[in-house]
Amino acid sequence: MKRFFQPIQKDGSCKKPSLSPSTGTAEDRQDGKSSDETVDKKEPLKFLTWNANSLLLRVKNNWPEFTKFVQSFDPDVIVVQEVRMPASGSKGAPKNPGELKDDTSASREEKQILMRALSTPPFGNYRIWWSLADSKYAGTALFVKKCFQPKKVHFSLDRSGNF
Repeated sequence: MKRFFQPIQKDGSCKKPSLSPSTGTAEDRQDGKSSDETVDKKEPLKFLTWNANSLLLRVKNNWPEFTKFVQSFDPDVIVVQEVRMPASGSKGAPKNPGELKDDTSASREEKQILMRALSTPPFGNYRIWWSLADSKYAGTALFVKKCFQPKKVHFSLDRSGNF
């Protein structure tokens, strides 16, 4: 059963938003480029969010479909909830919520599988921030295209955990 959302198709009734007041054609411009070609992305415009209910399980079972969807939708930001990967840190010690656990052979193997999948296109074009729990419960991942530079990333509401 596929659980991926499909992008809403434009029916032609809405105008494409323009960042430039100029509505001239390529012939009207001195450089010969259309206004779409000259606008650089300054801020993310497309967002995708997904409750994966175990990202490792999705990598093992649904990764080709999700990859194809991400390639076709081409989001600037992807937020994945319920990644269900444990944070690094030894038992009884404070955990590092920004890093995947790899202190056992099972967790190293899981991390390898996940990182191998995330290094393939299109995910190699994204920076990834993790916010993980102490165990395989909850957790989020934030993927931001490398062409965007976030000003700050916070991992708690009190902003004490900024990186």
